[in-house]
Amino acid sequence: MIRRLLCTLSALMGVAAFVLIFAPIDVEAAEKIKFNMSWLPQGSTAGFIVAGELGLYEKEGLDVEVQRGYGGLRTVNEVASGLFEFGYGDPQGMVLNRTKGGKTKMIGTINDTLPIALCWDAAKLNIKKPEDLDGRKVGGGAQSPIQIILPILMANSGKGSVTMIRMDPAVTIPAVLSGQTDVSDCWAGSNLGIAKGMAAEKGMKLGHAFLRDIFGLDTYGNGIVTSEQVIATRRQIISKFVRASYKGYSWMFKNMDAAVDMVIKRYPTVKHAIVLDQVRDMVPLMKGPEFDTKGFGWIDREKMKRTRDFIVKGWDVKMDIPLDDVYTNEFLKGDPIK
Repeated sequence: MIRRLLCTLSALMGVAAFVLIFAPIDVEAAEKIKFNMSWLPQGSTAGFIVAGELGLYEKEGLDVEVQRGYGGLRTVNEVASGLFEFGYGDPQGMVLNRTKGGKTKMIGTINDTLPIALCWDAAKLNIKKPEDLDGRKVGGGAQSPIQIILPILMANSGKGSVTMIRMDPAVTIPAVLSGQTDVSDCWAGSNLGIAKGMAAEKGMKLGHAFLRDIFGLDTYGNGIVTSEQVIATRRQIISKFVRASYKGYSWMFKNMDAAVDMVIKRYPTVKHAIVLDQVRDMVPLMKGPEFDTKGFGWIDREKMKRTRDFIVKGWDVKMDIPLDDVYTNEFLKGDPIK
């Protein structure tokens, strides 16, 4: 009896040893974080989706949940309040959030150039300079920064004025294609691709030009935004998230069709041709003058100062917004990602 018991114990110990040797090691659980895309899935945020599909976040020990958003300002507010660790936010949202007590910072750019363009029926207009806009009716999303930016640019140019019309973002393009408005705001990496498709379906050709080309506006657009709370208490996840995200964009630009397939795999309702067009639009937006030496994400101090100053003046901000409160490059250290 004793001998049988000893044999049984020995066998069990052998099984236990086998399990300890060959079973997967229980590593520290991946850290859960949430990312706000600011809008629906599209080319501008496809790099984050690709990073997830490639397992790049997982390799960094992160479990990233990518969620749709409801506009840039709301995204920044939700990051500031702690609902999301990271968001696809814009400088305008960060400055305005600061005036309400929020504390967010941009930790890497996505749009090195402001992606706002103007769209029109190419059979009727050809806008190349400010005076081509004089007297035109311009439809823009009710919360779109175009409502403030374009009148300022026209006034600064001294070449006339425009009539701004606030609209639901879903109808701005149909309105310009149907002739209800002369011009619409449209965004590279976002609804510009959709607008081109809608025009083609109607047998029309869409004309477009960026504010930077019409007015010489050189300011930053959206980037990766986090809160000072995350920087203070969870900074170990920031470099990991930033690194994996930019690797996702790098892979996307080298494998565009496959990257779009990844987006469609996760979001089956989007159209391949539109997302591919959006992804192509992102290449010049993300690869600014310092890309060859700094790689993705680097924030130039003078350009960010111009961006902040333009927002402070345009939105009539009364409080002081120190430049170091708006951005940091500290999480872009290491070999540049290209």
